[in-house]
Amino acid sequence: MENYSVTIENRTKAMKAVRDVEGNNRSTLSFDANINKGSEESYLNQLAKTLKTWLPDNQTSIELSVFNSISGTYMTMYSFYINENKFVKY
Repeated sequence: MENYSVTIENRTKAMKAVRDVEGNNRSTLSFDANINKGSEESYLNQLAKTLKTWLPDNQTSIELSVFNSISGTYMTMYSFYINENKFVKY
């Protein structure tokens, strides 16, 4: 299993930020997930189907990142662009 940081970015159809009732930007959601090696694409595909059901008109993307202890930063390893049904491995 690999520990990933999952980031979901959600934009309106016009690519504008999603805002809450107070006007604050709520376009991204991040959480950690343990995913079996080799099943990243299937994990992203299932998550994408759920998000597309909830947000059918929005532009949404999902990224899986791993923490690099040498640089102290997260490196994006996989992306899924829901509206294009496009999986990218970096």
